[in-house]
Amino acid sequence: MSSPANVTIKNRTNQSITTKVTRDSWVEGDGSSIDGKVIPRGEHGVFKVVAKTGHHGELDIDFIGGDSGNVLGTLEILSIKDPQEGVKSLAVNANQSEIDVSAMGYRSSPNDDELRRINFLIV
Repeated sequence: MSSPANVTIKNRTNQSITTKVTRDSWVEGDGSSIDGKVIPRGEHGVFKVVAKTGHHGELDIDFIGGDSGNVLGTLEILSIKDPQEGVKSLAVNANQSEIDVSAMGYRSSPNDDELRRINFLIV
């Protein structure tokens, strides 16, 4: 069975951000559901990603500042299948000193035990 997850990206910066998938492994659509999406400042976006059947699925996503064009931060999803396993599953990196990033993974969603959740916050 495949492993779906909703990735919520909350943009609390003072500029829009654009997602850029820089690496994918065993992900349906190679991460196209989240690649090239714009999240306006103060807004959030929800994107569904799916690990292929029999695999844990991995994605690396850069967040590019709309004003600067610089990479503000990176989210490394090391396991779409099991995002709740902390640093074994998710890694974040802020590329600028004035940016903070965090991520939290959950094995299920309210009303859907099979839908994983990954929440990413960029401030």
